[in-house]
Amino acid sequence: MNWFTEDPTPIIVGGVIGLVLLLAAVVRTGRGALLYAAVAWIALIAGLVALERYVVTDLEKVEATIYGAADAVENNDAPRLASYLLPSETALRQEVLSRTRSIHMTDAKIGDLQVTFNPLTIPPSASAAVLGRIAGSRGSLAFNYLLRMEVVLVEHQGQWLVKRYELKSRD
Repeated sequence: MNWFTEDPTPIIVGGVIGLVLLLAAVVRTGRGALLYAAVAWIALIAGLVALERYVVTDLEKVEATIYGAADAVENNDAPRLASYLLPSETALRQEVLSRTRSIHMTDAKIGDLQVTFNPLTIPPSASAAVLGRIAGSRGSLAFNYLLRMEVVLVEHQGQWLVKRYELKSRD
């Protein structure tokens, strides 16, 4: 059922196809009762799209964490960045906060995000392979890097938080 809650496109496409078929039946048969069916169909599709928007899946939560952390990096917002880190990982928090104090970021973008879940771990975990670009300066030295990261997240009190990350080669 993930396709249903991840993307409204199949619901909308199916809804439009069904509506076209119902309206074609109305035109062909002239039966007004089919108009009521078309209105009910529209209400059903609207309800399904609303339900899809209401349900937030684990994938959407992981994506929100990754993109939120990137936005916090780009805006040099260390406290917000720390909110995406698992509280029990104090060494990670210290490392990240130390790095953010000495660097001024001007850009941090995420692309090619691929998430894999491991529901067998307790708590559940996910790995996110991320291709990103960062730009900024450290003192008078400017930098602009394309990098690949592997981010491990765990579910903590209904949120997905970063447990660790590792920079990978760009190959």
